Amino acid sequence: MEQKRLSALLVDYKTWADALTLKVLSRLPDAALVQNQNIIFGNILNTINHVYRIDLIWRGHLERKPLSFDSKTPSSPDSINTLQDKMFELNQWFCSYEEALNEEQLKEVLSFSFLNGEKSAMTREAMLLHISNHSTYHRGHIADMLYNLGEKPPATDLPVYIQSTQ
Repeated sequence: MEQKRLSALLVDYKTWADALTLKVLSRLPDAALVQNQNIIFGNILNTINHVYRIDLIWRGHLERKPLSFDSKTPSSPDSINTLQDKMFELNQWFCSYEEALNEEQLKEVLSFSFLNGEKSAMTREAMLLHISNHSTYHRGHIADMLYNLGEKPPATDLPVYIQSTQ
């Protein structure tokens, strides 16, 4: 698969999977979203807010407009309803951004700094891959937390997405 088609697939998939996950989360009572769980960010709400925060940071890297966050999660997390709108809008931005790039632009290396100040550089295509992979990783955490609450998470596997678009 050529890189342009692969990067488009990944951002489209992320948009679809995030929306399915948020739809399920929006049906849960607030108490379930903030219930303490043995996971890195402590609960579902903090985890999904972390995904959004990191997406914002990578958008800043792609736009070469670094954001000055001092944490991977906000001190006051957004509600699920607010996040549904914000994440949909940001995911649409990623889709439009990727669509506007050509193969040469996808391979361009961009320099940036991590939150800890460490300097790094990646191609745009690697950044888009990371954005998709990062949210997939944390949707797995969210699925586990949903199972712990007795809830069934949505099926957000890539083959399920591909089948749903055919």
